[in-house]
Formats: sequence, structure tokens, C-alpha cells
Amino acid sequence: MSNIQVSRDLLFLDSDLNRPRWTVEREKVQAKFSGFNFFGIEDKITSVAGTLFTSYGNSYYIKVSIGETYPYDMPSVSLPNITIDENCPHKFKSQNICLMKAEQWSSSYSIA
Repeated sequence: MSNIQVSRDLLFLDSDLNRPRWTVEREKVQAKFSGFNFFGIEDKITSVAGTLFTSYGNSYYIKVSIGETYPYDMPSVSLPNITIDENCPHKFKSQNICLMKAEQWSSSYSIA
């Protein structure tokens, strides 16, 4: 398994652990992706979505789906408005985008 380099501001560090996880998640997402919104049912967050703008001038609507076992299991990332080519190497069979392998995920990572 290879190590993934993650910016410290996207990790849950000691000072973050004393605060509610979703408070910290909101802060981290808003700092990096101000146009993203949180969605859920009652007080349970189920997804985060918004438009991601690339340095090449492209934009993509991204949805991060958060499962029952988050943060211990990796959330899934999809492009709901785009059909991903079947030959694309960076997607799972579920059509979600492959950002990393599940075994590389750490509960110290933020959804940001």
C-alpha cells in the first residue's frame, strides 16, 4: 500500500478532535470548496455536493456520498451529471470516481 500525501489542513488533528466532527468538516469543506453544500436527513449528513472548478477552466458537479460507517470507511465520489466512459481507468464498477483505494483511506481524513 502506498502512502498518500495529504495537506495538514485536510486532516483531523489533535485540536480538531475536541470538537464535533461535522462542525470541523463544514469548516474544512467551506475553506477549500466554498460553493459546496451539505445535505442530509434530520441531523444526519448524507452527502456534500457542489461545483468544482479546475485550473484548466472546466467545471464539474461533484457529489460526495457519506455512508453509515463514515469516517471509518471512505466516502464515495461521483459526477452525477456525467456518464463516465466505460474505459476510464479511474472509476469503480459502481461508476464512482476512484480517488484512492479503500485500504488507503484513514479516519483522520476530511471529506474535503
